[in-house]
Amino acid sequence: MKLNDQIHQYCRLRHYSRKTEKSYKYWIWNYIAYCNQNEQKKKWKHPLEFTNRHVVEYLTHLAIDRKVSASSQNQALNALVFLYKKILKFDLGRLKGIVWAKRYKGAPTVLTHEDALAIIFKLSGKYRVMAQMMYGSGLRLNEVLGLRVKDIDIKAGTITIHKTKNRKSRVVMLPETVKPYLQRQLLRLRILYDDDMEAGFSGATNCRNAYSFAWQYLWPQKNYIKNMRHHVHESMVQKAMRASVRQAGITKSVGCHTLRHSFATRLLEDGVDIRTIQELLGHARLSTTMIYTHVSAERIRAVKSPVDITGLKLIKEAV
Repeated sequence: MKLNDQIHQYCRLRHYSRKTEKSYKYWIWNYIAYCNQNEQKKKWKHPLEFTNRHVVEYLTHLAIDRKVSASSQNQALNALVFLYKKILKFDLGRLKGIVWAKRYKGAPTVLTHEDALAIIFKLSGKYRVMAQMMYGSGLRLNEVLGLRVKDIDIKAGTITIHKTKNRKSRVVMLPETVKPYLQRQLLRLRILYDDDMEAGFSGATNCRNAYSFAWQYLWPQKNYIKNMRHHVHESMVQKAMRASVRQAGITKSVGCHTLRHSFATRLLEDGVDIRTIQELLGHARLSTTMIYTHVSAERIRAVKSPVDITGLKLIKEAV
């Protein structure tokens, strides 16, 4: 079996995300290409013919020559460990000279409630509803796009998220403001589904129950691929989001995930228990959720600046 097929088969059997598989393949083939170019031979060598020296040289090349970020450097090392340990079953031994790069832990960008609403209402149609769900329910972009009909319970006012980042399901609230739109969306989906079944299409992708209406994507693409209909591509939502940020005149670096950060910070400022926020966000560790205590504007404003306590009067007199 070809190396590419081996990686694909292993990732599918272990239910790795498509993004992880794509990332691993990129770094593995980049590593193989780099090592073979340095060997300057006509016939390419197999990774089993390389040693830990090649791995160290490649990672050094990434850090010094390509100046990749710390997260990319660590991602590349993870991919190579995966290649040798899981796919090739080969022990490289101790990789001397490799240092795991330290990631810069910056505070997440958080929007005020007014700014968040300004961005959301510059969007239209399904993109506005997706943004409302990210800000109103704390969903990740891929979680919004992966929603199926069965995951929405309008009567109960809940959304069930499956196959999250931590491979755990969770239930979050469904914002009241999106219920009317979702009711109309489900009616439109039913018509689209009936038309697809009549035309002989296979329904939703990545699903053993593709023919069932309950398993259809909530946000399907207009066109179908290989007789199946996938969900809207994330790049379409990101493009719409960037345009709305510009139109709203927001100068911060804002993406779809910023709405999720803002959701958590807003709940914290409203006095919601940190454990509840952790469950709603689907964080495995409480320490991940605690980062929002550092960016809460309410908590920062509650602290009196020393210059305001003792020196404000003197400063005014001096001026």
